[in-house]
Amino acid sequence: MEFIPVAEDSGQIIDIGLWVIRQACEQLADWQIDHDHAHRIKMCINISRKQLINENFKENLARILKQTDVYPGQIYLEITESVVLKNIDHAIEQLDAIKSLGVKVIMDDFGTGESSLSCLHRFPLDGLKIDKSFMDAMLQNRELAAVVHAIVTLADNFNMFVVAEGVETREQLSQIIAMGYHHAQGYYFSKPIPEVEVFDF
Repeated sequence: MEFIPVAEDSGQIIDIGLWVIRQACEQLADWQIDHDHAHRIKMCINISRKQLINENFKENLARILKQTDVYPGQIYLEITESVVLKNIDHAIEQLDAIKSLGVKVIMDDFGTGESSLSCLHRFPLDGLKIDKSFMDAMLQNRELAAVVHAIVTLADNFNMFVVAEGVETREQLSQIIAMGYHHAQGYYFSKPIPEVEVFDF
């Protein structure tokens, strides 16, 4: 909450972001050498608005992918609604350029910003992550549950997968399965673990 805004204001987020992407790709490459089934792993990496609009971002990303020799389809870049809403047309252009490399793009924390469902089809996205705040409230709020169900249905129509964030109980998992969610993440499955424990999980 404090570090990232400072990094963005100072412009250091560009270099930090590239370092994070390289570390993630190198980790994935190491796993693929050591574990036969590591090709099924999807590496999700958050990127900021300044990274997205940086004119050299695509070239730098392409260089890292080539140097680490990871399959681009295993790399999922996560953006937030606020990232694309600042300048929708430019964001779409940048996302198209990034996706031309073969990487996937997900909109993270969907539902917390101001984007309209009516313009969702304009974004070249592969998936949506429904924010944890929806998960926390759905069991008590039928109207909100209906909204989330509508989002899942709409995403299906746009050939996007949907991930439920913040799944912590069996009841929540049962509800999202009934809604047709494709994926889920949260403490119900596991808390964050060190990389040395990933393949023991």
